Amino acid sequence: MTEDKDLVHILRLLDDESPKVRVRVWEKLEANLTAWEDGIRARLPDIPNASRRKILDMLSGRARKGFRSAWIRWRELPGSMEKLEAALSGISWYLSGDRFAVETSPDEIPRHPALGPLLDGLAGEFRESREPMSPSALGRFLFETKGFKGAENDYYDPANSDLVQVIEKRKGIPISLACVFMLVGSRLDMDIAGCDVPEHFLTRATEGGREVIIDCFDGGRVLEAERLAQLELKYAPEFTRLVRSTADPEAIVARVLRNLINAYHLAGDKAASQYMWALAEDLRGRREDEDPGEADRD
Repeated sequence: MTEDKDLVHILRLLDDESPKVRVRVWEKLEANLTAWEDGIRARLPDIPNASRRKILDMLSGRARKGFRSAWIRWRELPGSMEKLEAALSGISWYLSGDRFAVETSPDEIPRHPALGPLLDGLAGEFRESREPMSPSALGRFLFETKGFKGAENDYYDPANSDLVQVIEKRKGIPISLACVFMLVGSRLDMDIAGCDVPEHFLTRATEGGREVIIDCFDGGRVLEAERLAQLELKYAPEFTRLVRSTADPEAIVARVLRNLINAYHLAGDKAASQYMWALAEDLRGRREDEDPGEADRD
């Protein structure tokens, strides 16, 4: 096949001694990236490290365009938890770096292949534990038995918004821990809702005929009336309304993206921060008075 022979010839010249040849090679690769993409991906393991990194950057740029057009399709899914999982799985896929660059397809909703099985595994372990089938028992299982905890020392690390890494490392920020709690709970037929309160993120469920508010960042603690009264005093007048309102998937995903905008802004990664901003634009109209660095501490 002519294209394949051309590609093989071009790849052999990546480390040519002549700077002019190398410039021409990269121009040729970029011009033919669409036609040669499959062949380039197949040959990545054989390409020298420095050139491979540059090719991955090229593939990532192309993948980002396809990802943005495809990932929003999660909003077309039927259930709230299905939408939320698909969106957060897509974000995890993007944050996985080289895997994202190599495996992204613009023809389907992008999802990290590990997230679903990881959530399934936690739900299966809870069933086998013979604990009561209740939100508070699930909270004890996740935050005591399994050791999930708040990321105190590296709060603004983007990895804390990646549910795959949150599950693998057993730590995250309030909203990511709450999402793990909700998504595992949904597999156990527990109706656990997110509460989009200021500067934090809580969960709400009904247990024993009463409503309980659970703080996943504080070890899955059920908040008593005294603590809720303190929060109401701090965040009045909106706290009571928000803690009794259910955050829909779009609101949760928008907040995750705001955290990533802020995390990358603080890390000095302007390109990544702007890309998260672009994804957020797909969920809401762009606000000219906002800055990518202005995000909540969730």
